[in-house]
Amino acid sequence: MKAKAQQEIVGFVLIILVVTVIGIVFLSLSIGRGETLKTTSVEISHFLEASMYSTTDCEINYPVNYENLQNLIKSCYEHRDSELETCFDETTFCNSLDFELEKLMNISNLGDAYNLTIYFESDFRENFVEISDGVFANCSSIKGASHMIPFNYGEGNIWVELDVCKE
Repeated sequence: MKAKAQQEIVGFVLIILVVTVIGIVFLSLSIGRGETLKTTSVEISHFLEASMYSTTDCEINYPVNYENLQNLIKSCYEHRDSELETCFDETTFCNSLDFELEKLMNISNLGDAYNLTIYFESDFRENFVEISDGVFANCSSIKGASHMIPFNYGEGNIWVELDVCKE
């Protein structure tokens, strides 16, 4: 009788151990890596600030006068629905901006993936440029920053936001 009771206790302990192990595995899978924390980065903030004053290939009049990136962003937003307002080479401001941003991000080497969004904000938010590259799924951290461009005497602001994935 004593041996049968010991066997039942051992069986009960084994069942408890198996249920505990399954519970721990389930808990670790459900928690996973957790949500990747997004932090503000001084490096990205400085990158955005410096890039706003970089000269673009968009010539706006003769003799040679090239737009900086910040003014090209403003021109893109102001003339986003117009094919008539263009750079001197007849490229629309927004097409020129897309080209400049892609070029800038390709040489930046800030991270494994990025998401760049430019939007106008007043009483509403209107995205007018979104460029991204890479996959954010395996990020160990996401660093980001934003840059504000004042627009037309208090009508609103244009925001440039850049998020970068570090694996």
